Amino acid sequence: DADPCHVPTLEALAALARAEANWPLAARYLDSAQENIELPRRRARVLTELGIVQSEQLQQADAAIASFERALVADGDADDARLRLARLYVAAGSFDQAEPLTERLVKVTSQRDRDARLEIELLHAQVELALHKPMNALHCFQAARRIDVRNTAATRGVAEACYQLGDWV
Repeated sequence: DADPCHVPTLEALAALARAEANWPLAARYLDSAQENIELPRRRARVLTELGIVQSEQLQQADAAIASFERALVADGDADDARLRLARLYVAAGSFDQAEPLTERLVKVTSQRDRDARLEIELLHAQVELALHKPMNALHCFQAARRIDVRNTAATRGVAEACYQLGDWV
């Protein structure tokens, strides 16, 4: 048995559980580890890992949302948690909650690779369109097209935003 307060041991045990695809055990170790971490960035990183296990392996969207939200409370610059949380909110149709997250991601998108920038622009555009903000959505879809002119989702999005604006001529 591991010392429930020894974070490096808990993280190592979580890594072993992940390697063995024992996702409930991995989640338990990560949760125990994050409770004993004082440093905000490190705590946010472990909470993000926990949220990934919860969402991708255990299909526990509500628990994952809580983990990603706690990661952002611990470290407001935890953009990986922010992106994953925004995806979950969009999947749940919670566009009002996703909007501030995607807005922030768009502002810091220049630091990411091309594919990540494209995903963020499209995600924000989707949110803006769902919130009936077609002009904002149009700008995001156009930015996505500047990243990848062949992206069909961006092209369709431009058309949809123009249609909502009544500018389809």
